[in-house]
Amino acid sequence: SASPEERSRRRERTTGFSSRLTQPMDESGAAAQAVPGAAALVNAVQSMPLGQHAGGVDPTTQALLLQAMLQQQPQSSKSSRELYIGNLPAGGLVNENVLKEFLGQAVLQASLNVQQGNPIMQVRLNGCYAFVEFRSVQECTNALSLRGIVLYNNELTVDRPMAYRGPPDGIVITWPTVMAARINEDPELAKVA
Repeated sequence: SASPEERSRRRERTTGFSSRLTQPMDESGAAAQAVPGAAALVNAVQSMPLGQHAGGVDPTTQALLLQAMLQQQPQSSKSSRELYIGNLPAGGLVNENVLKEFLGQAVLQASLNVQQGNPIMQVRLNGCYAFVEFRSVQECTNALSLRGIVLYNNELTVDRPMAYRGPPDGIVITWPTVMAARINEDPELAKVA
């Protein structure tokens, strides 16, 4: 018969999971705060007496499930923070940095941002289209109003990527309408728009 240590190692190899409890969050609990309801689950798991089962799942398994959920959260929301930008000018006129600055300044100029600074985290350019990742879901949704913005005489296509599985966007106000309203509020913008 194998020792408990050998069985544990065998279990780790076959399942890819360890039976040992790992920390599902950092000491401040910041990771749990990123997922709605996660903090309550962490507190419930931590307050359970060792070995007690809740709903047929022991605390160790609950903690491992929570850890997996926390690790997947940022990745799962990436498609909600990303936009497809099409009809980019050909001929190498645009690179990642140019597009990031152009779109970031447009978002700021139209007051579509919710935090200060450039809301664009990353641009992945592939010829005449790109994928632009924003720092928040709200800023990404607001940036849909960039539809119709012109870069080097090309009216850009701005839309959700095909991988997007979030709620429908509803009616989106296009760039010319957004800027007309902003210029009406602040006529000085007409000089730079």
